Amino acid sequence: MLKRHCRILICTCLLLSISATASALAENAAWSLQSIQDRLASAGIRTKTDVLIHQPFLSAAGRVLVAADGTEIQVYIYKDAAARERESAKLDPKRAAPANVQPSWLMPVSLVTSKNATLIVLSRDPAIHRKVADVFAATSPLEKDDGPEQLVRRFHEALQQRDVKAIEKLVASELVVFENGERNDGWADFRDNHLVPEMQEPAPESKWELVKVKAGSDLAWAYTHETFTSPRGAPIVVWSVFVLEKRTDRWKITALDWSVGRPKSK
Repeated sequence: MLKRHCRILICTCLLLSISATASALAENAAWSLQSIQDRLASAGIRTKTDVLIHQPFLSAAGRVLVAADGTEIQVYIYKDAAARERESAKLDPKRAAPANVQPSWLMPVSLVTSKNATLIVLSRDPAIHRKVADVFAATSPLEKDDGPEQLVRRFHEALQQRDVKAIEKLVASELVVFENGERNDGWADFRDNHLVPEMQEPAPESKWELVKVKAGSDLAWAYTHETFTSPRGAPIVVWSVFVLEKRTDRWKITALDWSVGRPKSK
C-alpha cells in the first residue's frame, strides 16, 4: 500500500512539473497572429482579420485586425524579440512612427510591443488603448537579458504613453529624482507628487534620443536628450541622466536627474 501511494505521489508530481513546464513554455513562446487574437478576445476585444499592410518604416508586413467598434490593430510579427526590438526602438510610442515621418492616422494611435510582435492600435476609445497595453504588458515583463539601454528606452516609452504602472516596474522603490533643484525621494513621492500631476496633460510631440550608455556588471549610467515645444509655444530642451543598478536578475533605475531649460540660440 505504501509503495502504491508513493507511485501515485511521484506521478502527481511529474504531472504538475510537466504542466508547469508547458505553461512556462506557452508564456514565453513567440506570438502568432492567432495567439494575439486569442489574447485580445480574452480581454473582450474580438477582432476579424482584414487586409495586409506595409508601412515604409517597418521591414515586416503587417496584418490589420478590426473590432466591432471600428478599432484597428496593425500586427507586425518578427522572427524573434531581438529583431522586433531593433526596429521598434526607432518608433515614437505616441505616433508609432519614426521622428522623421509624419503618419496620417485617422484615429488616435498607440504603440504596444511584446516579445516578437509590434502592435499599432488605432481607436477613438482611450480605454481600448489602455486595455491592449495592459493585456500584452501582463504577458511580457522585463526580460532577464534586457540591459540598461533597453530599460531607458522602455522608461521613455512609458512616459510618452502616460503609463504609471509600466514606469513602476522599471524603477527601484528607493528611487531618487532631481529636477532643477527639486527632489522626489522614493517611488511613491515621485509618482504622487511629480508624475501623476504632470500626466494630467498628454505628452507633447518631441524629438528624443538616447545619447550614451555605460554599463558594468551591476552598475550603469546613461543620458538622453529631448526637445519639444511647451503649450505656450516656447522651445524646451531636457537632458536626463539615469543611474541604474542590477538587482538579482533585473536592472532598475535608482536615480534620475532632469535638467530642463530652453535651447541656446545659435
